[in-house]
Amino acid sequence: MEIKLNSDLGSVARTTSQTPKPKAVTAPSEENVFFGQSQALNETLTGLPDIRVSKVERARSLALTETYPPAEIQHKIARLLAVKQEQTESTQ
Repeated sequence: MEIKLNSDLGSVARTTSQTPKPKAVTAPSEENVFFGQSQALNETLTGLPDIRVSKVERARSLALTETYPPAEIQHKIARLLAVKQEQTESTQ
């Protein structure tokens, strides 16, 4: 078996110990900043009611329904709670 030494390595294999210099951070100037969209968002949010009556009515009707949430979801939640309880008990 013949071993060939590859002494002709390119600069890719070489590493330098120089660390890059950090770039100077400059604060944004006020002339380049535009808050028009955030102002529009704030106005839209201000116009929304704090309580959406339709959502509250739907939640009340679902809470009174015996089959809500479905049995499959109840079992999944129960398994998650059991796993969480086991984890809590094992760390104590």
